[in-house]
Amino acid sequence: MDEEMKASAAVNVISAFDAANPGPLWGSEGLAPFAMTIRGSLEGRSGFDRRGRLHLACSGISLDSLDRPSAVLQRIASKTFMAETVMDFTPAEGQEAGLLCWYDDDHYAKLVKRLDRSGRAVVALMHRSTPPNDKFEGYRTERSESMLLQVSSVALEGKAATLPLALRIEAHTPEEYVFSYAFVDGGKTGEFIPVGSPVDARTLSTRHCAGHQGTMVGVYAY
Repeated sequence: MDEEMKASAAVNVISAFDAANPGPLWGSEGLAPFAMTIRGSLEGRSGFDRRGRLHLACSGISLDSLDRPSAVLQRIASKTFMAETVMDFTPAEGQEAGLLCWYDDDHYAKLVKRLDRSGRAVVALMHRSTPPNDKFEGYRTERSESMLLQVSSVALEGKAATLPLALRIEAHTPEEYVFSYAFVDGGKTGEFIPVGSPVDARTLSTRHCAGHQGTMVGVYAY
């Protein structure tokens, strides 16, 4: 790299951005410069209070549609990472919100708070992907081959159904995403509880999904 290219690279950066530890996706001044959405602006669906908390409106647009769901994301730029948020959300029938790993409309995993068929609040881990083949070589399939699998669901009883939740996604290895939650009571976060089995991260990878944009992680509201 010659001196001119070095000088250009030095200025072509986002201030204070570290790809392995990029920091909060939002703050009192709004979304971070590296924050991304799916297919367009969230104008009219998002806002910030004086404490820098994000208010994200449920859109009624699902992740497997080709429309513009309510999601704020960042690219995963490290083989191992942790993403975490605290959410205060009371779902109505048909609504859900939480953390999301998203590749495209056929390949994603989400840890959300929602209501089950009986009207109970639950934390649900859900995973949509095309089936892997034995050699795990990347390919593109028809949408009809995509499947949405609810991996696990945990009922929230009594006071637990009304408490804010801390939600977390961890990749201790490049092959597995571990989803967990904890209750936040009186400003104190309890012990994180894993939900279901780890998600096979390969099903959300460029090699499997046969795309090019890479996997993103962030928050989502439906």
